[in-house]
Amino acid sequence: MMKHLLLALVISVTCSVMVVYAQPQADINWANGYIIASGQGTASAGEARGKARIKATTAAKVAAQRNLLEIIKGVRITSQTTVQDAMLVEDVIRTRIDGMLKGAHMVGEPFVEMVDGAPVVTVTMKVCLNGTPKECAERPTLTSVLDLDARPLPSYVPKVTLVADEPPALPPAPPADAPKPRGWVPPVYDSSKPVTGLVVHLGGHYFERELLPVVITQGQPDQITVYSVKVVKPAVVRTYGAVRYADNADSIRTNQPLGANPMTVTAEAVTKDNMILIRSGDAKLIRETLAHGNDYLGDAKFMILVR
Repeated sequence: MMKHLLLALVISVTCSVMVVYAQPQADINWANGYIIASGQGTASAGEARGKARIKATTAAKVAAQRNLLEIIKGVRITSQTTVQDAMLVEDVIRTRIDGMLKGAHMVGEPFVEMVDGAPVVTVTMKVCLNGTPKECAERPTLTSVLDLDARPLPSYVPKVTLVADEPPALPPAPPADAPKPRGWVPPVYDSSKPVTGLVVHLGGHYFERELLPVVITQGQPDQITVYSVKVVKPAVVRTYGAVRYADNADSIRTNQPLGANPMTVTAEAVTKDNMILIRSGDAKLIRETLAHGNDYLGDAKFMILVR
């Protein structure tokens, strides 16, 4: 989670000066698909109460939107690129994000208190990270305005993919009675039913959350890309993005897009380029479950379990 923002702004509205303070609620809710921030504003004590309250509320909204922007700028697209980087080089992205912020919706009602005869108003606003929340179905989302499906993968991502037309050979699975590698955790799913999604449990490895994560197999130099945005249908990326995150196992059971029988595999490591490494045997099993048109990865039924 991003650090709370501490920002003080002085905004002139008409003839009054209003001091705007950031509030401590400023965060990315990766699991539920939104970005939220609070702002606080006040107005001159000598003004009519109704007029002063309107000005203070306007200032608080501006502060919340400014805080939302600061959070959005820090969101990682890949390990090498942030939203701020994209805004600096792509005018259309900057314009779209500006429009998204103007459409930020308020959470609940403004909180108003009187301090030394002046109204102090606190508002909380949020924008959509992806299309997962119901209220985001008709709203612009960060995943849609960034054109994630059209972005090239970083050069360090293996070009060979697990779901290629001519998939690469993977080492055979060891016999059932073979000694298991130390620390090995077998995939968890019901093998009698079709797999409906993929969950990668980080298993304690540090990973920087990003919009376009990459999962690869272990083994050098013939590493294979198991999952990236390029295996997802473009329309799905524009609507829901390429990944969901969960902070605990309960989120897997309650996440309907993953379906009733997701497979959970455990990461072996995270590379210096922030790619998640899984065992080749687990990758082979994933490929087998994708057979006969069961393209759950193409529908972005993919989740990273952080804890």
